[in-house]
Amino acid sequence: SATTGLTYDENLDHSTNPIYYAVASDQDTTDDITFSLGTDKDEDLLDIDPDTGEVTLRADADYETQSSYTFDVIATDDGDGSLSATQEITVDINDLNENPELQSGSSGTVVENLPTSTAIYTASATDQDTGDSLVFSITTDETDDSDKVAIDSSTGVVTLIESADFETQSSYTFEVVATDSGTLAD
Repeated sequence: SATTGLTYDENLDHSTNPIYYAVASDQDTTDDITFSLGTDKDEDLLDIDPDTGEVTLRADADYETQSSYTFDVIATDDGDGSLSATQEITVDINDLNENPELQSGSSGTVVENLPTSTAIYTASATDQDTGDSLVFSITTDETDDSDKVAIDSSTGVVTLIESADFETQSSYTFEVVATDSGTLAD
């Protein structure tokens, strides 16, 4: 029978966080048990310590790439006839909320005396999480020009509140934030 109901968080460091620990016993107390993996499921993505039964991923789990791992653990004794037992294991990967990443550059340009509806910068971002929507905002900061710009929260288009005049101000500094519907921000 299969072992299910096991979970593992995505993005854990696979080298220090085993996905599973195999345990086996043998009625023949003098026999040693060696662990191995099967070959026809997700075993090519895993390693097992033959002595301890510690199963590790070969790379960090990413829910958006693979939402579960199914593999066979084989326990073999070293007694007469080398008897073995096989257990199918399924580990579900927990989908954690990941930060969106801003993809747009760090500067834009604007020609002076254009209407205030003219875009001076367009923020763009990506989010690994399936189904998350992004909202853009400007961080309010007394030391920058955040009070002189507006942003469309759904498109990321930044406009000036007043038309640009190079002789009055030659550049504008502000911080754009992208927040996903899971409330993480970049």
